[in-house]
Formats: sequence, C-alpha cells, structure tokens
Amino acid sequence: MKVNIAVARKVLCTILIKKGIAIHDASIIADEYLEGELQGKASHGLVAFFSLVKKFVFRTKRSIRVIKKTHAYLFVDAHGELGFLAGRSVADTLVTMARKEGVAIGFIRQMVTWLRPGSIAHYIAEKGFIALVMNTGGKAMVAPPGGYEPMV
Repeated sequence: MKVNIAVARKVLCTILIKKGIAIHDASIIADEYLEGELQGKASHGLVAFFSLVKKFVFRTKRSIRVIKKTHAYLFVDAHGELGFLAGRSVADTLVTMARKEGVAIGFIRQMVTWLRPGSIAHYIAEKGFIALVMNTGGKAMVAPPGGYEPMV
C-alpha cells in the first residue's frame, strides 16, 4: 500500500497535538516514526507510533533539569520526557559545547521511549560532529560472557 508522506505526517502530528504535544515537538516525533518506516524498519515506524499513542498519556512538555554541567560535560534529568525530545534538546546543547571545546559528552536519565538512538547521532552528524549515542535503560536482560544471571 502506498501512502503519501505529507498526509501521513499531518495525521501523526494531528494525533500528537490532540494528545497535548506542542506543534514543534509533534513534528519531531512524527518525523522520527516516519523515518523509521521509510528506512524499512517497520518495528520502529508507523506500527510503533500507534503503540506509543495507546501506551502513553501525553502531557505538555516537561522541563529537563541540568544535574551537572561543565565546559564539555552535561548530565540531565529528563523527568519522564520523551526520548526524542530530550535527545534533541541535549544534542543541541552538546553541539554548542563541542563547537567551543572541541568535544562534549552528555548523559540523560529518566527519559521515556528512545525509539532510535541512531537518529540523534544522525542529527548531530548533520551539524558537522561525530556522535556515539547509546541506550542503557531498562532492566538487566543480558548475562556477561560465561555468566547466567542477566547483569547488563
């Protein structure tokens, strides 16, 4: 089935706005899911979007609190903010820091649903920087080599 991307984006944004997401943020979220779909990653595309809408009760944007910041280090508490939004916000700050210092590292805690960490790396790369983005959230599910108990 063929779907017009502009129409799909408008539908996704409309749903998010009705759930209390700001217009700008709705656009970021819709693009994230559409890109997953366009990359052929159905599990991170439109199917995932509708599970997000069913699973979460949306609200207005939550404030991200800086826990520690130096010239090249940033640690924030997202207070339950959506990962795509927290990631973009932190990425923008890190890019500014890296322009001045040559390097920057950031950590985010307590964010919700980080769909595709690679999209934040791509976002940073578009600004001319190299990024390594990882997700270590959730419960331990992997045993270390030679082990039986999940620890990672």
